[in-house]
Amino acid sequence: RAVRDIWAKKMLSDRESAGGPRQSMEDFFYSYARKKFGAFPNLIAEWSYNLIAVLERNAVDNDCDLFLKVLRGFLSEDVYYAQLQQIAECERLAAECDRAMHAGSALGVAGKRPFLAALQARFGKSEAAIAELKRALDSVYGPHSELFAYGSLFAEDREMNQNDFGEAFRDQMLQEREEQNAAITDLVDGLRDKDDWVSTMDLREGLRALASADSDADAQLLRGCGLSLGPLGPGGMRGGPPIPERVAADEFLMRSGIVPRG
Repeated sequence: RAVRDIWAKKMLSDRESAGGPRQSMEDFFYSYARKKFGAFPNLIAEWSYNLIAVLERNAVDNDCDLFLKVLRGFLSEDVYYAQLQQIAECERLAAECDRAMHAGSALGVAGKRPFLAALQARFGKSEAAIAELKRALDSVYGPHSELFAYGSLFAEDREMNQNDFGEAFRDQMLQEREEQNAAITDLVDGLRDKDDWVSTMDLREGLRALASADSDADAQLLRGCGLSLGPLGPGGMRGGPPIPERVAADEFLMRSGIVPRG
C-alpha cells in the first residue's frame, strides 16, 4: 500500500510541477518520508529501511520489483507509466473482442483465443509469451471455458495481489522493457564517438533493426532527440523540426526513458 501511495503522490507532484525538471524517485522518496515523519531523521531512516527490506523480501511481486529498480536508478519511472498504459490497452483489446463477438454489444465477456491473438498482434509477443498468458488465463478462469469475464483481468485481492494473468502480463512487460532498454543501450554505446556523441543516421538504422516496425524506430529516434512526433512525411520519416546530425549519447538514452550505464 505504501508503494501505491508513493506512486500516486509522485504523479501528483509531477503534474503540479509540469514544465519544470522532474524530481527523481530517490529524492521524492526522501521528501515523502519527511512529510510523513517530519524532522525526525531516526524515524525516517527506520521507516525507509523497513519498507525497503519488505520490498526486497517480496521482489518476486511485480510492484515491489519495479519500485525498487526505479528507486535505485536501474530503470526510469517511465517504465511504470508505460505499464499502466499497456494494462489499459490490454483491457481495451478485451472489450473490442467482446464487441466483435456480440455484434457490437459489450457484455463483459470475451473469447480467450481472439483475445490472445489480439495481444500478440498488438504487442508483438512471442509464441512462448502467449502460451504463458494462456496458462494464466486458464488458471484464473478455468481451463475448460473458452470465455472469460475480462472485468477481473487485473483484479486484486484484499492484500493487493493480482491474479495469475495480471502478474504474468506485467512481468512480461517489465522483462520486455528491460531487454529493449539493454539492446538500445548496447546500440548507443557501440556508436559513441570519443566525445560521447552518436550519429542520428546510424542510430536510425540500428533502431530499425531492433524494432518490429520502422515507424516505432522513427518515433524512438525523435523522442531521444527531444523532438515531437509529427505526421509521416516523404520517405516514411515523420515531419517536424529537422533531426540533428548528432546527439549526445547519454541525453538520447535519458530522453528515451533509459538510465545510462555507470
